[in-house]
Amino acid sequence: MKPIPTLETERLTLRAFRLDDAAAVQRLAGDRLIADTTLSIPHPYEDGMAQEWIAQQQPDFDQCKGVTFAVTRKADGALVGAIGLVGMAAGHKAELGYWIGRPFWNQGFCTEASEAVLRYAFTDLGLMRVHCAHFSRNPASGRVMRKLGMQHEGTRRWHLRKWDQFEDSELYGILKNEWKRGAKSHSMRLIRYQAAYREPMLALHRSAIEGFTLGMSQQEDEADLVAVEDVYLRSRGEFLLGFVSERLVAMGGFKRLSDGVAELRRMRIARDLQGQGYGTLMLRELEWRAFQSGIRTLCLDTARRRPLTLEFYRKHGYQETGRSFYGAVETVQFSKTLDERGCERKCLGPTQSV
Repeated sequence: MKPIPTLETERLTLRAFRLDDAAAVQRLAGDRLIADTTLSIPHPYEDGMAQEWIAQQQPDFDQCKGVTFAVTRKADGALVGAIGLVGMAAGHKAELGYWIGRPFWNQGFCTEASEAVLRYAFTDLGLMRVHCAHFSRNPASGRVMRKLGMQHEGTRRWHLRKWDQFEDSELYGILKNEWKRGAKSHSMRLIRYQAAYREPMLALHRSAIEGFTLGMSQQEDEADLVAVEDVYLRSRGEFLLGFVSERLVAMGGFKRLSDGVAELRRMRIARDLQGQGYGTLMLRELEWRAFQSGIRTLCLDTARRRPLTLEFYRKHGYQETGRSFYGAVETVQFSKTLDERGCERKCLGPTQSV
């Protein structure tokens, strides 16, 4: 008998379930909201069910049917949820499944755990494809899948049945070569701006504009960046910083102009990491947060002499609306209308977002 391995992430330990986890499983999985968005979790979650489920996991692993991990928080060992691979075909494919207890929602744990399991699937198990599905009425799960780099592969209408209701199912998948291309960018951690990172943020900005003659002083150019809380956060905007390990590699925010319109500003990616997906992750997270806060239109200006940047925004659905100047720099103006389907946190972030 080969034991289920233990996987480590920055904040989590993914390990084999133990029988003494049963009470916590019953408490967390017994929440009707958890059962409502998963196909296999019953409600009510009766005594003995958790023990039976846990006891079956090692035999399933021994028979190469699948693997299930307890998602636990490193800080205190608390059980956060469960994640695993089912329907495994050796050397070929498996389905990713997960649930996170309601007290631990919106902390990035699901994506962080999923990234570790994808890495295990492709590197340790040698799988070539991992797929996943969610009820159409549960877009939060789709946001996780997109953050992992999975592609939406279709919708199966009334494909599943939950509590005597037919459910549409959204299908996602990722191939090993796609995962390998995106693995670096998926390790970026996003946090809301903190004053402690002002100096490295300014250094990142100065590196990005090196070579431009702005026609204004550095103090004028950086006025909003030395007052992020006032310019962005206190006006119902947003400003995010992206880290790989402990290095600040990305930044960006939006400034609210009216109830439904905001300006995307200060998108910066470290020069040696451009073209690796970090900009896409940052942009998609900002779009999602903007949409959740009621923004329906994002606009921006970017330097005309940067064709790759212009192409980046066009690729992500931004339409050119005019020309302008930022100091002495000629800029191209873009705009994009946000909608729910286009803002399902497609990064994928793996980002881990706070």
